[in-house]
Amino acid sequence: MICAKYMTWRIGILFAMLSSQGGDISKVNAEKAIKLIRMVFPQSEALKFTTPDYKSYEKLVVSVDGASVPDFDEKVNKALSVMM
Repeated sequence: MICAKYMTWRIGILFAMLSSQGGDISKVNAEKAIKLIRMVFPQSEALKFTTPDYKSYEKLVVSVDGASVPDFDEKVNKALSVMM
């Protein structure tokens, strides 16, 4: 149940991010977005579900709103470089 809740949140965040690109979704960008989501919202405890912070969720989704594929790629790459 905990895994399902967490996966639902992650998938929702991914869909929200990718929908900003309309039909021009790059497989590479989707993979990078998944990696970024996992880093921003880690599952640190196997037996405890923690709802992701709404402000972090909103900031992540709004940051790519209306971005073209190259802009999306640039923004996700920048975020990943900061997280690593």
